Amino acid sequence: MLYCTKGDGFINNGESWLDAIDQRLQASYEAYEKEKREKAKFSKDIAKLATLTKNKLNLAVMIHQYDLKGPHYDPDKFDEYTKWMRIYEKETSIAMTNYDADAYVFFFEEFVKLTFKRAGIIDPNCKIKKCECRDFNH
Repeated sequence: MLYCTKGDGFINNGESWLDAIDQRLQASYEAYEKEKREKAKFSKDIAKLATLTKNKLNLAVMIHQYDLKGPHYDPDKFDEYTKWMRIYEKETSIAMTNYDADAYVFFFEEFVKLTFKRAGIIDPNCKIKKCECRDFNH
């Protein structure tokens, strides 16, 4: 902390302590504080908008991590789903850069849904009796 009194040799000619602040550093600090506030608001907005449960998120992570396949896995649709997942991944990244919580939640949750479809975990037209995908709410 800097403390000066008038006449101690540091502040001259009616200057105040504000004149001692480097304006470039002050602008940098203000930009840092603004970004910090935007990130905090972005996180709060995501928490309000998100509908994805922790269990489903963990399942999606495990599907990617261990290349899990479900009873409805279709290798013919794999590449199509992967193409759309890459698009959603890019859109999610753009939403993060712009602090757009609505877009982030939408594209991230669509990415997770496609993860389940690509792995064959869910099939809306399932014909298998007692299939667990009927109980899986995506």
